Amino acid sequence: MTTVPLGEAKDKLSALIDSAETTHDIIMITKHRKPAAVLMAADDLESAHPLQPVG
Repeated sequence: MTTVPLGEAKDKLSALIDSAETTHDIIMITKHRKPAAVLMAADDLESAHPLQPVG
């Protein structure tokens, strides 16, 4: 698991998404040094929780 502060995640969101998709790494985003959100590949989430189509 990779941990990234919110400010860095904002600046590098596209690269973080690419990384999550290709490496299947889970990325913890922190806010004020505390866990705030998780970024992961949709395929990995789908295997645990079926997703509903968007649109």
